Amino acid sequence: MQISGVSATQMVNSVLLSENLPHIVRRNTILLSTGQVVLTTSTQITVIIGALAIFQLSGDPSLSGLVFSLTWAGRILVSYASGFLMDKMGRKPVLLLGGILTMLTMVMLGFFVLTKNLFGMLVAFLIYGIGTAILNQNRVAIADMYSDSKMGSAVGYLYTSSIIGALIAVPFVAAVEPFSESLGINEYALLWIAGAAILLATIATTLMIKPDTKEIANLVRSNPIHTNNLELGNSLPLKSAGIISSFVVSALSSGIMVAMMSLLSLHMSQHNVPVTLITIAVTIHIIGMFAFSLPFGRMVDRIGAKKIMIVGSMITGLGGLITPLSTDYFIATFGIFLVGVGWSATAVSTTALISSLTAPSLRGRTLGLNDMLIGGASITAPFAGGVVIGAYGFFAFGLYGFLLSIPAIMAASLLKTARPEILPHR
Repeated sequence: MQISGVSATQMVNSVLLSENLPHIVRRNTILLSTGQVVLTTSTQITVIIGALAIFQLSGDPSLSGLVFSLTWAGRILVSYASGFLMDKMGRKPVLLLGGILTMLTMVMLGFFVLTKNLFGMLVAFLIYGIGTAILNQNRVAIADMYSDSKMGSAVGYLYTSSIIGALIAVPFVAAVEPFSESLGINEYALLWIAGAAILLATIATTLMIKPDTKEIANLVRSNPIHTNNLELGNSLPLKSAGIISSFVVSALSSGIMVAMMSLLSLHMSQHNVPVTLITIAVTIHIIGMFAFSLPFGRMVDRIGAKKIMIVGSMITGLGGLITPLSTDYFIATFGIFLVGVGWSATAVSTTALISSLTAPSLRGRTLGLNDMLIGGASITAPFAGGVVIGAYGFFAFGLYGFLLSIPAIMAASLLKTARPEILPHR
């Protein structure tokens, strides 16, 4: 659109520059990261009580795994579509939709617990997966605001904020749960309703973002000094070696991580490890997932995404090998910690590389497609791992986790360092 010979984009860019762009980027980054803290706290509630609530209603422990399956299925269903909408409508309205949908679904989960409606709860978990998948595409908004030379740090900053939310979740549950008896409300229902209430903060921080980060991306990309001078086309960059490698690495690393996490409690319980110690092991794993995200991001900016992808895949595979092999609690906990650390390295590096290689008008769809592949791996890898355990035991499961890392290591290693898309960002 032209207004007196000046395009609408030029007008927006002029306003951004006049209002001190670094200040706008800093403010929006804080808002997105704050929303991520609250989102993580809220979603951890479902991680903690979801399977327990299903078991309470059904009495069938085998149905408890549906929580995981349905939420990941929701992610697969919506990731590309929501990315498409982000590219067409902007990031902010789509993130608002995700926040509202997630909040309403948590209220639904609380209602279905109270009414003892198992089918309704299963449907709600699917919708919940859709809502959280949309919200997790806040990575697109963060990437919009930073140049290639700072892309790793930006993504790392967002992921690091997740650890705060994860650590807050446990005392939050402990503080809310005692009120269920005095209020006469099922404890799981009360926790979901409380989780929905705090999501209002994520919705509020999203509303406060201005302008839409897609407009900032257009300004960043319009200046060649902010990019690696790549030719960013108008179609999905599916022939790019960096994109394909990132897809493979992120999917396989996530598959290993989810497989180990989903079967960790089974492994430890068979060796009579108390639930409290299993919970501590899971917490240590979460610390591994997010505590080192910012250092990994800075290393991506300094030495390039390729090396961090390789190192992350190696660490994930080593952790996957160690976790199920030992009957010693501390060794198994160290293994699952390594899985989290390796996943962190691959998640930060692949997100940064995909974002750097993709034009803003296609970034939502490309990261959405990546999320779909992650979702597929996160469903199939644990299922296949369970089959391996049933047939050959936990020793074979450890080898299975290690072997999954080899294609990821190869996919990153085969990238040629002479190509600009995988050089350290300048």
